[in-house]
Amino acid sequence: MLQGWRQMETIKRSKIDMCFSVKGSIIPVDHGFYVYSALSRMMPQIHQRNDIVIKPIRGRYKGNGVLDISPCSELVLRLNTNQIQEYLFLANTRIKVNGYKIVIGSLCFKSINPHPNLYAHTVTTKNGQNQQRFETEITKQLRKISFNARIKILKRKTLKIHNQQVVGYSLSVHDLTRQESIFLQEKGLGGRRKMGCGFFEHGKQNK
Repeated sequence: MLQGWRQMETIKRSKIDMCFSVKGSIIPVDHGFYVYSALSRMMPQIHQRNDIVIKPIRGRYKGNGVLDISPCSELVLRLNTNQIQEYLFLANTRIKVNGYKIVIGSLCFKSINPHPNLYAHTVTTKNGQNQQRFETEITKQLRKISFNARIKILKRKTLKIHNQQVVGYSLSVHDLTRQESIFLQEKGLGGRRKMGCGFFEHGKQNK
């Protein structure tokens, strides 16, 4: 915990990644809604928060729709720096993700740094099952940030929310300026950002 607070002293941006280690065996590949639901049971106020983005938990695919949680797996909350105090208690707690038990462990902080090319594992919009409509809507949202950035739609994704299948896409965005890159990472694109969607980062574009 002290390590995290020391890191905070050097971070000046309005948002930050609050990173908790995750321990357990397996979780569903499609876990965004279930993680959000588990956190909401612990923190009912998260329902009213529209400025938090939750990153999908990474792991090794084992088949049958589950991920093997690796030693490097993390639960990452991207939030305003003035909200940190509300979420410190998550360290060393336990949650169930659709019946699978995981331990939320130690905490560290990571700054949001600019990069010209960013990647999001899943982005969703209204009527996203139609790729052309999806591209039109995402382009419209991106144009509010940048007139020159390029988007590339990658894999089609589906996720289960309230027993309904929602369609989204992996997305990469290229040729961002420093300011645009920070803004996109802090704000995201599309909806369902507390369910693992719209979380942009660099270094994953080729996956």
